[in-house]
Amino acid sequence: MMKIFKPFHRFAAIVVAIAMVVWVATGEFSSVGSAQAAPEETASGSAPQADPHDALKTVAYVTPVLSDHARAIVVPGETAPDKRVTLVARSSGIIAKLNVTQGQHVEQDQVLASLEGADILAAVHTAETLLQQRQREAEAAEKLFKRGDYPQLQLDAARSALAQAQSQLEQAQSGADRLNVVAPFGGIMDDVIAEQGSWVQPGAEIGTLLSLDPMVITCDISEIDVGIIRVGSQADIRLADGQKVSGKIRYIGNEASRQTRTYPVEIEVPNPQGAIRSGMTAEVTLRAPALPAANLPASAVILSADGALAVRVVDQGGIAASLPIQVLDENRDGLIVTGLSKDSRVIVSGQDLVKNGERVNAVISKGAGAQ
Repeated sequence: MMKIFKPFHRFAAIVVAIAMVVWVATGEFSSVGSAQAAPEETASGSAPQADPHDALKTVAYVTPVLSDHARAIVVPGETAPDKRVTLVARSSGIIAKLNVTQGQHVEQDQVLASLEGADILAAVHTAETLLQQRQREAEAAEKLFKRGDYPQLQLDAARSALAQAQSQLEQAQSGADRLNVVAPFGGIMDDVIAEQGSWVQPGAEIGTLLSLDPMVITCDISEIDVGIIRVGSQADIRLADGQKVSGKIRYIGNEASRQTRTYPVEIEVPNPQGAIRSGMTAEVTLRAPALPAANLPASAVILSADGALAVRVVDQGGIAASLPIQVLDENRDGLIVTGLSKDSRVIVSGQDLVKNGERVNAVISKGAGAQ
C-alpha cells in the first residue's frame, strides 16, 4: 500500500515546485515594468511651478477706522455741601435772641443769635460820647494853633487824646460785636443746638450752617487714572434717587491717600432749587480728553519685548512689526485702543506666529473692523 502512494507524492511535489517558480518569475517581471513606467511618465510630463508665497506665513489684517473717543472712568461718590461751618458763641452770657430755626434759609451777615450784654453796650455808648468830646477839643486846638494862639505841645496832646478815644470806641464795639452770632455766608441752617435763654460760654455751639448751591460731589480716583483728567472737565453723576446731573471738576488732589493710593476729586454741580441733598451716594462718570482711537478684538493685543501692550502690524512691503498702544475702554466688540494711525494694518490672525522684521503673506481679514 505504501508503494502505491509514493510515486503520487513525488509527482505532486514536482508540480508544486514548478508552479512556484512560474509565480515568482511572473511577479518580478511585472514589478520591473511598473518601476520603469513611473520614471517614463514623470519624464514625459511638465514640472509644476513653485508659488513664492508658499514659504511665507499667512496672516490676516484689518485697517481700523479711527474716531475720537473720550475714556469714561466710573467711580463711586457722595454729595457734600460747598461750605459747612459750625457756628459758636464768641462771648459768654445768656442768649437773649435766637433769630433762626432748623432748616431756615439765611443770608450772609444775618444776625442769628444775640447774647445779653448791657454793660458792654453801655461801654460802647460811653466810648462814643468820649470820642465826640475829643473831636470837638481837637478841632478847637487846630483853629487856635493856626492863629498862633495855641502851642504845639498842647495841639499834640489834643490829637493824642482823640486817637485814644477812637481806639476805646473800637475796643468797646468789638466786645459788642462778639455778642452776636452772624452768618458768614448764605445757606441753610441744618441744625440749631442752642436754646433761647440758655447760658453759653465762648466756643459753645449754636448750630450748623450749610451752603448747598453749588453742591459738591466728592470721589476718589486711582493713581493710574489721575493723570488723564483735568480741572474744568465735565462729569456726569447719577444719584441714588435716580437724578442725573452734570458738573465740572473743580479740584484734583495733589497727594494720594496712604491707605488707598487714590486722589480726592471735587465736582461742582449747580443746585439753585436745593433738589440735591448732602450725603447722598452717587455714581460718577469722569471723562478724559478725547483721543483718536479704534475698536480692535481683544485677541489682537500682544505684549511687546519690554512687557508693554502692543499690536502686530504689517507694512505695505509685508514686513511685520509691533506697535505700542494704550487701551482706553472696552465694549462688546472688543477693546478701544489709541496709538494707531489711519494707515495702520493690524494683524488680527496669526500675530502670535510671526516675529518683528519677518516677511509675511498678508491678506485682508473678513472680520469686523476691516475697511
